[in-house]
Amino acid sequence: MLLLSILVFTFWLTGREINIYRFPLVGAIFELLWLPAIALTLALPVMAFLTWRKEHFDIRSLNLYVLLVVVIAIVLLIFNV
Repeated sequence: MLLLSILVFTFWLTGREINIYRFPLVGAIFELLWLPAIALTLALPVMAFLTWRKEHFDIRSLNLYVLLVVVIAIVLLIFNV
């Protein structure tokens, strides 16, 4: 899950910072991947929280980092920082 959250964060950051429609092929690939990226953006924090809760909120768990990465990605998307 950590790798998926980093990939989703990178996807949204790339889409925001780089003109992806400059090259038609890159724009088409981005358009194909935006729906799975939205689904992962919404599903990853829920799955990570539920798994972290099963681990009794262990601070050393990677699920905490998954939550942090996805929350940072969401905040950056909402506030356009």
